[in-house]
Amino acid sequence: MPKIQPTRLFFAVLVILGVAHFARPASPPQPVEVKGGLGYVARLSGGRLIAVHGECRPREKWDDASIAQPVFGRFSSDSGKTWGPDGLLFNSPGPGWLHTVLPLGERDGTIHLLGLIVDHLSSPMDWTKARADFWHTTSKDEGKTWKTPRRIGLEHRFTGQINSGIQLHSGRLLIAYSYLDDKRTTGYFVSHAIYSDDH
Repeated sequence: MPKIQPTRLFFAVLVILGVAHFARPASPPQPVEVKGGLGYVARLSGGRLIAVHGECRPREKWDDASIAQPVFGRFSSDSGKTWGPDGLLFNSPGPGWLHTVLPLGERDGTIHLLGLIVDHLSSPMDWTKARADFWHTTSKDEGKTWKTPRRIGLEHRFTGQINSGIQLHSGRLLIAYSYLDDKRTTGYFVSHAIYSDDH
């Protein structure tokens, strides 16, 4: 009878244990009672979660900067079972209609927020004038204070959605979004990504 090498036996046991571990049924999602808005959620470097959302001005008044568009945030220290109060972070800058606010936690503790702002929201929509840009801001003190948001111009006339954001092992931030490409004959909204190495 051939002998089984100890290293092979050890590896086989690890494989069996690993399969058994991943074969366990996952616990089903649990409802969480939250008063107020929640929005997009991101995990921060210390393990807490942040959720952010904005309040938009009326679409037909997209260019009326006198109507504030507040951005709110709240935190959870128990993996989302309970959430702190909804607090005002800042107001979204300038004219434009606030569409989406995406949070992203960096490994050094920095919190990034990316907002999608849309201009020329006539009704019906005039796609020859519609335009969307991002704004970006950061907090270095766990969300207590924020830098003045700066607008990031995109090279596309209209952007439909910020889809997600991650930090790569290299430190680069990668943001996926969809945009309108009216030169295509099918699938006018396509996926794209931007990245930053000097955030």
